[in-house]
Amino acid sequence: MTQGKFCLYQRHDNGIHEFIFTEATTEAVDEWIGWLDYIATHYPVEDGAKQLGLIDSRRSGPLPLYYVFRSAGEWIQQRDPAYHHAPIHMALVYSHPTFYINIADYLLRTFGTPNTAMRFFRNDRDGAIQWLLSD
Repeated sequence: MTQGKFCLYQRHDNGIHEFIFTEATTEAVDEWIGWLDYIATHYPVEDGAKQLGLIDSRRSGPLPLYYVFRSAGEWIQQRDPAYHHAPIHMALVYSHPTFYINIADYLLRTFGTPNTAMRFFRNDRDGAIQWLLSD
């Protein structure tokens, strides 16, 4: 796991990019966006390849969701057009109340791209990984 100040990152051999948030702040989200820049440079999108991301917010608590989705949407729009069409599968592992997930789902529909699939897993990292690796 690569140490960040607010967001830890690791790329697993199975292609999953895992992010563990240690704080629920806009600074943590900005650090996550920095990791996305790192990934874009070191692991460019291959044509048609599914991008796999695992976000774990159990340690940090609820993330500032509006800022997360707005920042991620802006980041995608600034990337190479390959990112606009790449299938993205994101799993969010959380321990927060259910209403948090209802808000996240709404923001995904508002700010997400049509090729983004996101699932939510309450305290179930193994289930999240299993979903990400399924076809």
